[in-house]
Amino acid sequence: MRIYVPIQQSDSHNMPNPFVYTITDCIQTKNSNVRFEYGLDLFWNDECESIDIIHFMWPEVFEHSLDGKLDFKCRLEYLKSKGVKIISTCHNLYAHVKYTAFSDLLYDWVYEASDVIVHLGIYSLNLLEQKYPCVKHVIIPHHVYDTIYTRLVDKSDALAHLGLSSKYKYILCLGAFRTTEEKKMVERVSIALYKKKVRVIAPNIMVFPISRKNPKLWIKAIKEWIKYTFKFGMIVSGKYISDDEICFYYGASDISFIQRVNILNSGNVPLGFFMGKVVVGPNDGNVSMLLKELGNPVFEPYDNNSVIESVCSAFRLAKSGLGERNRIYSMSNLLTANISQQYLFVYENILDKGVDIV
Repeated sequence: MRIYVPIQQSDSHNMPNPFVYTITDCIQTKNSNVRFEYGLDLFWNDECESIDIIHFMWPEVFEHSLDGKLDFKCRLEYLKSKGVKIISTCHNLYAHVKYTAFSDLLYDWVYEASDVIVHLGIYSLNLLEQKYPCVKHVIIPHHVYDTIYTRLVDKSDALAHLGLSSKYKYILCLGAFRTTEEKKMVERVSIALYKKKVRVIAPNIMVFPISRKNPKLWIKAIKEWIKYTFKFGMIVSGKYISDDEICFYYGASDISFIQRVNILNSGNVPLGFFMGKVVVGPNDGNVSMLLKELGNPVFEPYDNNSVIESVCSAFRLAKSGLGERNRIYSMSNLLTANISQQYLFVYENILDKGVDIV
């Protein structure tokens, strides 16, 4: 079975996002006959006609390769006519950043051409089931990265490792900040809870530039670091956090905060569960549905009182053992072995039975 996953990298292990390689590596341990291929060039080559399944993750990876000479939609239709099956995982409804006029069109073309759309939750399934009624829709939740993060770090060890004081409670805001609104929301949380001895850990709310040749960028970044560190009392690293370090950041934190104002899915929700934390997130998309299902607080992103109240609720719920219950749920339902088996089931059934997947 040959499965092509179009990504920019020729090796999925070189992606900063571990979603693909953690799943595909696990699938290959279950079925040695499955062969995965990557990159973008294969899509346009004759060899693609012999592929069994094209599994799209983020359709916008093709946006810079469409110059008017290559008709992506017609190419999809042609490959389907040759018997190639199309599967897409609905990570996003549309691209977060639209670099070209093709950004949104690529999502429409891929979802419309899909034999199966895999959803990470019921919200997007309900939405796209109405938009694409002729496509088969299934739910396979976002897995936890248990093959990467193999241990929990004790709080005292984590605080010592990061050089943090035990007199504070900590909120972890992991991952990139995409918009000014996200930064402002976390700033307000930090100010509101500062006197209650709560500190926000936001490693990447600002990032130091890679190049040393632009002093203006460095001056701007240093000013940002000073602002977040001293004005808002945040713990900021200003650089990429390695997988080894992430365990320490979760170990030091009391709750996890998803700093999005608009969202469909977030891998930091199941990861927070796996790390034994109460997770606070926006009342939006699949994120909201999963948080509510397990009793974790949600907030209205543009209502500051709602945000603060949900964070305070999360601290109370952490004392009641919700974090431990979140971890038990993730261990029972979201391990990589479990989720990869569900993807393998879809692959095998779409080839054996068309789209007759139960």
